[in-house]
Amino acid sequence: MDILLISINKQIRILHISNQEDKIDYTIYDNHCTLLDGGVIDLENAINNENAIKNVVNIIKNQYEFSQPYIYVPNEITEELLEIIQEADYENVQEKVQNISSNSSLKEELENELEMVY
Repeated sequence: MDILLISINKQIRILHISNQEDKIDYTIYDNHCTLLDGGVIDLENAINNENAIKNVVNIIKNQYEFSQPYIYVPNEITEELLEIIQEADYENVQEKVQNISSNSSLKEELENELEMVY
């Protein structure tokens, strides 16, 4: 089941949690729908959504200032809103790639680093 929470404290954060039988997938976005972090929590036993939220929030709350009050997005619109967020994140990434491509000195620096790695 997909869960979407929005923290409305100092900084707006959007948290997507996918609670499955054996794992919890989570992704956190900023107020510009830019992906900040994500991960997977492996579970020995299935847990309810409330405990899934508590587990994920405990992991991210210090690093990303994610705390109550939350806006809990109703199930009926979670999927649509999640698609909009993911599209905006994709557009943000594309913009960054274009900026890097247009900045020749940065592009050369990245190419040099890649050569050193490979």
